[in-house]
Amino acid sequence: MSLASASEGIQFSHTVSDYIKQLKALDGTCQDIIDNRDHCAAGLQIDVRRLKETLSKNCAIDEIENSLNEKLEDNLKTLLNEKQYAYHLKREIESAYERIVFSTTHGTNEQVFILIHTFDWELKQLESNIINAIEGLKNITISVEDCEGKKDTSKIITFQKNPSEITYRSAILIQAQTPSQSAATLQVFQYHSRINATGKAITGMTVTDQNVLLLCDYKYCGSETVSAYTDTGIFLKAIKMPGPVWDVAMIPGSCKSVVTFNSKILGFINTNKLIPMKSKTVLGSKHLAGVAASENEIMVGDMGIIHFLNIHGQHLRYLKIWGWAQYLSFGSNNRLIYADHDSINCIDLSGSDIFKIQIQGENMHRKIVQDRRNNIYVTGRGTNSIQRLYADGTLDRLVVDGYNGVIDPLAICFNKDYDKLYVSNNGEKSILVFRCI
Repeated sequence: MSLASASEGIQFSHTVSDYIKQLKALDGTCQDIIDNRDHCAAGLQIDVRRLKETLSKNCAIDEIENSLNEKLEDNLKTLLNEKQYAYHLKREIESAYERIVFSTTHGTNEQVFILIHTFDWELKQLESNIINAIEGLKNITISVEDCEGKKDTSKIITFQKNPSEITYRSAILIQAQTPSQSAATLQVFQYHSRINATGKAITGMTVTDQNVLLLCDYKYCGSETVSAYTDTGIFLKAIKMPGPVWDVAMIPGSCKSVVTFNSKILGFINTNKLIPMKSKTVLGSKHLAGVAASENEIMVGDMGIIHFLNIHGQHLRYLKIWGWAQYLSFGSNNRLIYADHDSINCIDLSGSDIFKIQIQGENMHRKIVQDRRNNIYVTGRGTNSIQRLYADGTLDRLVVDGYNGVIDPLAICFNKDYDKLYVSNNGEKSILVFRCI
């Protein structure tokens, strides 16, 4: 069999997908090690400080403090070395991930095939290094004996070491043991990093199946482009489009995304090659804004109308609505959520109303997304927040707000694994990244 035949379709194969999942699992474990070592070091320092404050007056304080400080310094040095090694492994993992993303985005099938089939040993070596690192990790605590009548004060205080609770589970094992329908509701949204981005009004964003982040800058950039970044913030390409870009959505099960321009035109992007495809004019449309897609249909918000098209952009039907559907989200429960300025609305595919909710203090709703459980995340410019609704429209909780750096937000999206949430603020040349647990 020729290399061309053997490599056909490799970019969208389960092998590539599995490698990416494995790397993400490894990266998460490295972060767990880093956080655990920080937590252990902080706990040790607190325990030592408290111990110094409560030592018996009958003890030789100076000798005990000298012993404490010496042992604390040695143990903190060990924790720091373990943390630095985890950072080293994390950088190797991120480098491997970026090579795969770059190759699948810009390389030929043959190049991807060669990379993947030489990558197996590297992945196993990374796994081995992390497993070995975990086996050597110890949780360190302080044990104190009564020092009355004892002369050798250095033996009064003991630094006890017990095995760490950190474990590594491969992404393949997790996938086999955890059905997607039982995914837990995300509880923690922790600031992680920023991605420096061109433009200052990112009104739409999505991620491809390769976790490439696509950003629409509507107002300030002036270059009429969709910008592509890796999920770690490496700029890949500026994709030229036929007008100022408003919103973007992936068509599930394809290598194609669809783009709106707040006009009658609908654009398409080949997300494999990151190049524009032929645009379409939607008959009967006025200001196409929010966009969502299923495997078979594209849904586009307009003034008083939601258009339904096939995945090639041919018009199928429309539903009349109240207001202007500036943003749309389509869930696995076959419900369509749309946002206008002052309300979040849910309808079924026949157009029947399911619920309508107005969030107190909010009159400028923007991008909406859903998680695996069809919980709804609402971007609120008026409240400077991202709020979550249950799938039935009941208000759940505040997710992130101004205290987390969310100020005048415009757009949000999850990555493919739902372990990162991206948020854009109006007027900022960066994207906030939050870890989701």
